[in-house]
Amino acid sequence: MADGVLPDGSVQCFYFPEGHEHAGGFKGMAEILKERGFEGCEKLRAECPNFGCSPNINRCYRRLLYNQPDFLNVESNTKLDCEKRDYCCK
Repeated sequence: MADGVLPDGSVQCFYFPEGHEHAGGFKGMAEILKERGFEGCEKLRAECPNFGCSPNINRCYRRLLYNQPDFLNVESNTKLDCEKRDYCCK
């Protein structure tokens, strides 16, 4: 997974840095959101049941992250892999 971009434009690494007790481990959605300034987000669920949340209502980590500009404007790994192999992607 590539790094993200914080609201101030700086790079956000999704993995804990060297020297951290969980060095190299994925930070997790709650930590990523906290670093982006979302306070109290740890009270939310990871995702709504059956991915049934409204696109305009932030009730879960998944929806909050999916609405972030750097998540919205990224090509999927599947599409990128298909394009590398010269498969048709429409």
